[in-house]
Amino acid sequence: MSHLSKEKCSDYPDGLSVVSTIKLNDGVDMPLFGLGLYLSRPGGEAEEATYIALKSGYRLLDTAQIYGSVGVSNFEVQHLKGLKRSGLPVPSVNQIELHIFQRREYLVDYCRNNKIAVMGYSPLARGFLLDNPVVVEKAQK
Repeated sequence: MSHLSKEKCSDYPDGLSVVSTIKLNDGVDMPLFGLGLYLSRPGGEAEEATYIALKSGYRLLDTAQIYGSVGVSNFEVQHLKGLKRSGLPVPSVNQIELHIFQRREYLVDYCRNNKIAVMGYSPLARGFLLDNPVVVEKAQK
């Protein structure tokens, strides 16, 4: 199972903060929180968001290639099993869409049991959850 390094911070749930890391199955420490810049264009909002994220302590800016770890995106259990059967390296990370309406517990459990970190994207379901009463209530707390 991946090991979490927790920088204690009372302002964050469970003592996590933007500098918390997870130890991947290849020994690399990867930040838990990151800013996805995949579809961003240089300048404008992306540049400002990057500046604010770095100033706030973010250290993961969609730059997985610099870690040298094998990562995959949107792999289901059958794809991960296929990698294992073929003798290819087991990925350190599987990036999947993950939010309260798409929990994918079977896939998360498989990844945990095989020491593959799960990196969730679209935690607010591409903005569709911003009006959800439960999400709004939690955000107001």
